[in-house]
Amino acid sequence: MLSAHEEFLLSVDRCDLRRVEDIPDELLQDPFWQRSKQTDRGRDGCRVPLPWSGEQPPFGFTADGARPWLPQPEGWKTLTAEAQRSDPGSMLALYKSALALRRAEPSLCSADLVWNEDRQTSCPTGEGLTSSCWPTWLTSPWTSPTTTTSC
Repeated sequence: MLSAHEEFLLSVDRCDLRRVEDIPDELLQDPFWQRSKQTDRGRDGCRVPLPWSGEQPPFGFTADGARPWLPQPEGWKTLTAEAQRSDPGSMLALYKSALALRRAEPSLCSADLVWNEDRQTSCPTGEGLTSSCWPTWLTSPWTSPTTTTSC
């Protein structure tokens, strides 16, 4: 999200969706499933249609009453884009605020942005950079600094 040239967000990341592990075997469609002689469930758990709105499947992905190619969990009703749009604590809100911060912070879009190579504290550095990052690959507990940001 920091690099102006290498940015992408998966829809499942934006909505905090998890891999669906309990798709019945007879509904699996990924070729890995067949090629592995039904030992590797493949990617279908990550290819479940996105929940857009509503309280029950198909969550606005297709017409009510129609069945999408893979089943959506009932529990996704709190993770629809519609539900997350009105929740300031949702994953969607977090990504939207991070993207807004990125647009508002010129140094994050600068070609001068470089990475500190220390894997324990690897964060971008650059002229005038005022943002912070918190690596997720640390192996010991870490407490983030308390900061106040007004955007």
